[in-house]
Amino acid sequence: MKRLGPDTLKLFFIVEDSGIGISDGDMKQLFKEFTRVDRETNRGIEGVGLGLTIANSFCRAMGGEITVESTYGKGSTFTAAVVQRFEDETPLAQVQDSGTKRVLVYERRPKHAATLLEAFWSIGIHPAMAGELEDFMTGLEGAKYDYAFVSSTYAAECISRWNRVFSSTQLIIMIELGETSAYRDTGSVHMPIYSGVLANVLNDSNTTALTHGDEWISFIAPTARALIVDDMATNIRVAAELMAPYKMQIDTCISGAEALKLVRENRYDIVFMDHMMPEMDGISATTGIRALGENDPYYRDLPVVMLTANAVSGQKDLFLKSGLNDFLAKPIGVQKLDEILRTWLPDEKQVPASEPLAEESGDDTAAISIEGVDTERGLALAGGSMTAYKKILAIFCGDVGERLPRVLAEAAQADLSPYTITVHAIKGAARSVGAMETGELAAELEEAGKAGNRLVIAEKTGVFLERLELLRFRISAALELRSLNSGYASLDLGPLKEALLAMDTESVNTQLLSYSALPLDSNAKTLISEIEQYVLLFEYEKAVERIDRRLIYPASQSRC
Repeated sequence: MKRLGPDTLKLFFIVEDSGIGISDGDMKQLFKEFTRVDRETNRGIEGVGLGLTIANSFCRAMGGEITVESTYGKGSTFTAAVVQRFEDETPLAQVQDSGTKRVLVYERRPKHAATLLEAFWSIGIHPAMAGELEDFMTGLEGAKYDYAFVSSTYAAECISRWNRVFSSTQLIIMIELGETSAYRDTGSVHMPIYSGVLANVLNDSNTTALTHGDEWISFIAPTARALIVDDMATNIRVAAELMAPYKMQIDTCISGAEALKLVRENRYDIVFMDHMMPEMDGISATTGIRALGENDPYYRDLPVVMLTANAVSGQKDLFLKSGLNDFLAKPIGVQKLDEILRTWLPDEKQVPASEPLAEESGDDTAAISIEGVDTERGLALAGGSMTAYKKILAIFCGDVGERLPRVLAEAAQADLSPYTITVHAIKGAARSVGAMETGELAAELEEAGKAGNRLVIAEKTGVFLERLELLRFRISAALELRSLNSGYASLDLGPLKEALLAMDTESVNTQLLSYSALPLDSNAKTLISEIEQYVLLFEYEKAVERIDRRLIYPASQSRC
């Protein structure tokens, strides 16, 4: 920004890239219409078209222009300048007593750190910056700060070491784009952070600047029907809990082949399809759905949203070319989920919600602490329901128990695809419950599987399995679950039946929670799922009847 007069400014917008750059000979051709520069090197690049010419015309009409600086082989810097008049010099964002506010910022990523630094400078604050956790903690111990800003990416490791020594410092979590707050008792702001928001926080007028998308649902869709497809029960439960406030009818399945069968048999308004699944992945299943559209346009138009733990740049284009309509990154962000449902559900099935969601009541709102698990983050990813979160943790134990025996066997196979898919599934589930370190190790092993790096797999798979076993033990201890070594044959439904007959809802939920952590076979899982459906509908008599049928036909028989 440059001041030109008492009421006039010149504003500069600078865009840098680290591409191939532009040669001196081509620079003078850059602003000509439909020009392609560097023809020999860049045969696949179409050229500048009219966009740059039109943009420069706009800037010139506003008293400025676009200029370019470029080093061939290193990159370019484009600067767009425009002249603007103003009426009032009063800053939109002001910090009271800015000279006395002491701020510490923890951000490892250089570009993010530079952006944050400029945002603070714009409101007269000169924060101390820490690029490593140890520097951050040492800074807190050695100096008295009024505020400490930490990205949600690193919040778990900071909070685990936060203690009352720093109680005089206000901790502010900077929530990454697309996430919801996992730290409800801590101040938080959305990224990217604007100077006005920073000023509000530093003026103590808004230390919880984040609005939680899960505290108010603006519409419900009770007549809409959704299908969730994922080979991990943990991920299915998380998605279902986050969609529960919309009151949709939700079906679930664990494979692409089963999804095709259900789509043929039912009329869904939206399908959430996991990306990486064994035998038939999400793209193949979607291709199969679209193939049915030759005879029925419903299958061609059915919205299919990809669920993926690998949301990287360019992937959305791949999904769209494969017949999908959109994608949703895992762990699922509440705001992004709301956006997708609003976009793809039929308008006539979206009904305005009349009141905020009811908060939980009862004893099950007590906090839970598990070493190795960021439970605040996991709770937020479960929609803020402690009951749902405990259920998801128990299901996670069962999911991991099923996959642990596979991992070593698959690591020794010539084809590493099954190994890669298994650790990918564990990665997404671990992150969904808040086990971020375990999720990161799974991500590293997934990349090793994709690259065929058997050295990394051999070095770290054993450590990964030990960590998973320890994680299961800590979760089961926190939830006070029965032994994880029990199987279907030892599934004791007596206590559940007694609780159902007594209409003891708390005991019923506790019993069902304990079963979720067991490594059950498919028959037992089906049985528990059927009972859960009856319980959800408060049809306790039917649940008891189903248990009685199980007791008449024991586990060795197939009738259950």
